[in-house]
Amino acid sequence: MRFAIGTTALLLLAALNGYATFRADAAVEVSRDELLAMSHNDTTDCLWYKGSDKTYHYIFHNDAFRKTLGSEGSYKIRAEELPLKETFTVGKGGYPLFTPTILEATAKPAEE
Repeated sequence: MRFAIGTTALLLLAALNGYATFRADAAVEVSRDELLAMSHNDTTDCLWYKGSDKTYHYIFHNDAFRKTLGSEGSYKIRAEELPLKETFTVGKGGYPLFTPTILEATAKPAEE
């Protein structure tokens, strides 16, 4: 009986871990407004910058239990739509992408 419960718990954890995996190849393209709608200022439910290529920045929605768009919580946004200060190749790291970072990156310079 203990073995069956332990095995079931292990399989459930493995399934949830697979569900919450970043996948650049499955990323769904989103706009700046869609990204802002998903962003939170809470590390338990936030967006994580996962890297870039020549065209896109890749982002992972950290909340595995609620999907707002697309599949697997993996998203991409055109680099020119979100000019980030710190970028790197996909798979070389990551950092939280909070709402103020998105707003700052997309703010229009004040006209003089």
